[in-house]
Amino acid sequence: MTVSKIGSKSTYHKCLKDLHAKGFIVYQPSHNPMKGSLIDLTKFGTSTGTSSGQVVGQVLVPSLNSIKNINNKKNTSFYIPSIEEVKLFFENDLEAEKYFNYYASKGWVVGNKSPMKDWKAAARNWKLNANKFQAANNTQKTSSSNLHVEQNKDYNIPL
Repeated sequence: MTVSKIGSKSTYHKCLKDLHAKGFIVYQPSHNPMKGSLIDLTKFGTSTGTSSGQVVGQVLVPSLNSIKNINNKKNTSFYIPSIEEVKLFFENDLEAEKYFNYYASKGWVVGNKSPMKDWKAAARNWKLNANKFQAANNTQKTSSSNLHVEQNKDYNIPL
């Protein structure tokens, strides 16, 4: 019902029965709420020749089961890279290990626990931001170096 954007159960079942009556689907309702109904879609050809019972053209509505699988499917094109792949991509072993260890410890997710889709894109961003982080670390080091006084002071002199 959510895929077809129909809010009423009776309207949904009426539509399925109409599609079954017109021959677009084979609808076998299950009267058990724990077991789903079976729906077989008619496969439409795209040939230019016509024959009895065949509709010319292509239907742009995918099957309900494939839509359900697409919505529940996780990103299958992403794979966790090996450390060797990351080192080849970075050309800097230290940054490659930092990148690999960081995302491996987070479970290869980005942002607010969104699964990573492309590790190479994340690596490119890591390279771009590495200079910013190094600059920030350098300013922290210089500001903290002011705390270490290397002058010889005589603390016996009153202020």
